[in-house]
This record gives sequence, C-alpha cells and structure tokens, in this order.
Amino acid sequence: MSEKKKTSKKSGASAVVATVIVALAAVAAIVALLMMNKSPSENQELPDGTVVTFKPTQELIDECGAKAQQLISDNYRIVRLFITEGLPYQEEPYGNRPEDGAYTVNSDEYKTYEQMENYVNSVFVEEEAHRILTHMPSDPAAVYSSDTSSDVSQNTFGSGSGSEYISVYTSRVAYVDIPVESSEVSLPKVPDIVVPEQSSGDEESSSVAPKPSAPTYTKESVLGISENFKPYTAYNKPWNSISIKIIPTSEEECHVTVYLGADKDINLSSVGESDILNTEMVKENGEWRLTQLVF
Repeated sequence: MSEKKKTSKKSGASAVVATVIVALAAVAAIVALLMMNKSPSENQELPDGTVVTFKPTQELIDECGAKAQQLISDNYRIVRLFITEGLPYQEEPYGNRPEDGAYTVNSDEYKTYEQMENYVNSVFVEEEAHRILTHMPSDPAAVYSSDTSSDVSQNTFGSGSGSEYISVYTSRVAYVDIPVESSEVSLPKVPDIVVPEQSSGDEESSSVAPKPSAPTYTKESVLGISENFKPYTAYNKPWNSISIKIIPTSEEECHVTVYLGADKDINLSSVGESDILNTEMVKENGEWRLTQLVF
C-alpha cells in the first residue's frame, strides 16, 4: 500500500518526479519525449495536499514515465473516438435510419466491436473500461456518473448528470455480397453434326446458354456506431502541447497530472486550472492502466 501522510502545510520538497513534454499528432501516439528532474525527492505532494513518503526506485520512475505517456496518448485518442469525433460510417440505403439503431463503421483500423473493446480495455481498468463502452453520456459536458453497476441500463438517465447514457459503439450484423463469377454448363465435345437444310427449326436447340449465378450474401459481425451519437464539437482543450507529472505512490500506483497547453519551456504556471487534469495509474493483472478517462 502507499505510504501517505496528510498535511495542511505545503511541502517545500514537492519537486516533480518526472515531467514529460509530449506532442500529439491527431490521434497518433506521443512522438516526442523529454524526461526531466527524475531524481526522487524526499517527499512528494499530491494535488489534494497529501504528502507521499514512498521512495520509488529509478527503475520504477522510468517505467511509470514511459507508460504514462503512452496511456495519456491513448486516453486522448479515446476522447476523440467516443466524445469529440467518432468514427466515419456508411449511410443506410436511400437515407433510411438503421433498423438496429447503428450505422456500419467505415474504418480500416476498427472493423469489429471486439477490436474496439480490446483497445479500451488495454488503456483503462476493468470498471472504467466498462463505463466507457456501455454508459457514455450523450452530453459529455454533463457530470459523469461514477455508477457503473449492472442496474444502470443503457439509454437511461444517469444519477445527477441529467444526461442520457448510450453505447457509442456496438456490434451489428451486415450482409456482404460475395462476388461469384458466372458459371457455364459444360457440354461434352462431340463431332460436328450437319443439320439438314429442311429442318423446320421448331425443335428446341440442343445448345445450353450460360447460366448466370444468383448473388450470394454472407452475414458478418461488424462494428457499428450509434445513430444517437453526436460529436461534442464544442470541446477545444489544447491537447496539441502537454506535459505530464508523475508521482509514484507505491509499486503499483502512480498519480498522473496532465497539463494541457504547457509551453515548450515546461512553464506549468502558464496552464489554466481548467486545463490541469488528474488521474491515477494502477497495475491491474500486472499491467498499468488508467483509473479514469480524463478530458
């Protein structure tokens, strides 16, 4: 467990364990990384004033720093997938609404719901991954409910949020045309037969015309996006430039603070309070995961 001590005083030894400057290109992974001030200090102070006396090894600091930058990049990608943009999709024929409430996603990367589910589960702890996949508010400006129990069903109002829950992505069945070449009935090769001129032509022709094949379809399970999903286009936080502060609080826990819009000189004082995001990173089944989506 973490060694933490609550204090009402500001600690003078609250140096950053690791500050990471990153650059995000669209939804791609972080492409630049600079580690600074990596030496553990005697005490670290969390945003809520808790002083952490746990002393991480350099190996743990390096591990947490590398994993935090990857997970925060993935976090932003999921923000785009589930909140601000969503994946492109195919319209139904003649502009009809989909009977199952979802359009077929048109993506080379995510073709099935299982692929999307596996990705979200690789970033967040099980409970938070479940919430993102099944209880995403249609209005992300509303307060997110922490209730992810089974009695909170989809398309119901979340406690205190005033926001309808939806599953942004789902699995749907699509009928896919399988191209089949036209086949012809082969006849055995026989010697040429001379047809008498007096033939009336009333007899049926002995030749067999090519027999076209009927269209063949197959059912496939594909990724669908809810017709109720509306991208939150008003979201404009500056994810183009961020810095990350990590404070390991135990061998399997690490506090992560994300500073959005931090300048290239790591001037964290230039970041407004609304652009400072906090989350925790914990080990679940031996793998680091974020405990909550931050945006």
